[in-house]
Amino acid sequence: MARIRSIKPDFWTDEKVVELSAFARLLFIGLWNFADDDGRMVYSPKKIKMQIFPADTVDISELIGEIAHQELITVYTVSAVAYVQIAHFSKHQKIDKRTPSKLPAYSNGEVAAPESCERSPVSSEDLRVTPTEGKGSGGGKGKGVEEEWNLKHLGKTRGTITSNASTSLGNPEKNHTEQDDRQGDRQGSGQEGAQAYLACPHQKIKDLWHTMMPELPRVVQWTDTRAGHLKARWRELCAHWHWESEDLGLIWFTQFFESIRGSPFLMGRVSSKDRKPFVASLDWAVKPENFTKILEGKYHS
Repeated sequence: MARIRSIKPDFWTDEKVVELSAFARLLFIGLWNFADDDGRMVYSPKKIKMQIFPADTVDISELIGEIAHQELITVYTVSAVAYVQIAHFSKHQKIDKRTPSKLPAYSNGEVAAPESCERSPVSSEDLRVTPTEGKGSGGGKGKGVEEEWNLKHLGKTRGTITSNASTSLGNPEKNHTEQDDRQGDRQGSGQEGAQAYLACPHQKIKDLWHTMMPELPRVVQWTDTRAGHLKARWRELCAHWHWESEDLGLIWFTQFFESIRGSPFLMGRVSSKDRKPFVASLDWAVKPENFTKILEGKYHS
C-alpha cells in the first residue's frame, strides 16, 4: 500500500543525494512511498518499475545499485527473498502512528548485489516460500525457519479452501463472489494462527483476462471450484510477496498473463493433423498443475 511521505528542503543538497543521477534521485523518493513505516520493502525490480516508472525506460537494478553505492539503502536477503532497507528512515519521515514492519530486519539477512536479486514474477522458484516465525521488526528479534513449502501444498498449509458446490453432472455450481472470499477469510482468521489475507479480486482478474486475452475463451461461469483454484493461487502469492494492496497482485497477474501470451501453444497457434489447436482458459491456467507448468515455461518451447 502506498503511503504519503514528506521531503525536507535539505534533501536536495545532501552530499550523497547530489551524487545520484536524476532518475536515481526520483527512484529514491519513490521508494519512500512504497516502503513500510520502518523503511523496508520486498525488492522486486519489475514491481518497483510498475509502481514508480510505469511509462519510462529505466533499469531499476542499475538505479538501485547507484543508490546503494551511496549507502542510502541496503539490499539484503533473508531465506532467499530480497529486501530493501532505507537508511535512517525515521530521520527522513515523521510518522505519528507507526505500523511495525512485517518484514525481516536487515540484521537477520545478508547484503546482496542489486543485479543478483532480479526476481521474475512468473518464476516457479519465486513461489517456493520460506516462512519465518517471530516479529519481522525490532532489530533482528525474529527467528527464521528453514523450511520450504512446496507450491502444490502451500495453499493447504496456509488455509483450507472450502467449496459448497455439487460436482455432479446436471447440477451447476453457484457463481462465486468476492463476498464469499471475504466471509471465508474472516471465519478462518482464528484458526491455528492463520494469516490474514487480502480478499482475492476475482472480478478484476477476470476483467484483466478479458482485456489482455480477447482471442481466448471468456469466463462465463465462475463456479466455486474455479474460484477456489484462483483463491489458492492468490494466497500463495500473497504469502510470498507480502502484498499490502490488491494493485500489486493485479500487476503480478498482468505479467503472468503476458507470459501466457508469449506461448504459441497456449494462444492456440499450434495445430496438428489429429486435433484442433489447444487454447488456454483462465480456469485452466489457475489449476495448480497447469499454473506450475506455466511458471516453469513448459509451454514456451
